Amino acid sequence: MAHGDSTAFGELYRMSAPGLLSHAWRFVRSREAAEEVVQESFIGIWRNAGHFDQSRSQAMTWMSTIVRFKSLDYLRGEKRYRLGPGDHDANGDQPDTAMGPEAAAEMSQQIVIMNYHLASLHPSQRKVIELAYFSELSHSEVAREMIAPLGTVKTHIRRGCASLRKHFESHAIQGQQ
Repeated sequence: MAHGDSTAFGELYRMSAPGLLSHAWRFVRSREAAEEVVQESFIGIWRNAGHFDQSRSQAMTWMSTIVRFKSLDYLRGEKRYRLGPGDHDANGDQPDTAMGPEAAAEMSQQIVIMNYHLASLHPSQRKVIELAYFSELSHSEVAREMIAPLGTVKTHIRRGCASLRKHFESHAIQGQQ
């Protein structure tokens, strides 16, 4: 797909769209809105396929992250649309909640960094974190999904988050030098 293969794109869409639609619905709570979010997400996935690095994260995690951010963008847009005449900030201006190109580029860079750090985790830690944070499952639901004791899942999440924190702190320090 990164080389412009529309057949590969169609296959990816067929295989992943139902799960991504469900993921979007968790945010926007409307089938029509979720379909719009997934459509916009797939446009982004198509355009950025060349930037995906499978050594850093699983494709579904990368795509779920895109859907999550598109869902949040959608909700921000809905909030702005729903603002009434009395909904102004202290200066009397309506807040601008749309993400500009600079913010979108920064968000894209943050996704790349997150995927890089997730790839550094032990596979079991990465999987429980992906399920808990990207799929928004409770710890009990993660335990059922992983067929693992709840205590083990909580330990993997705690240790994985601690490792991510160390990686991010290390990345931030290196970025400052």
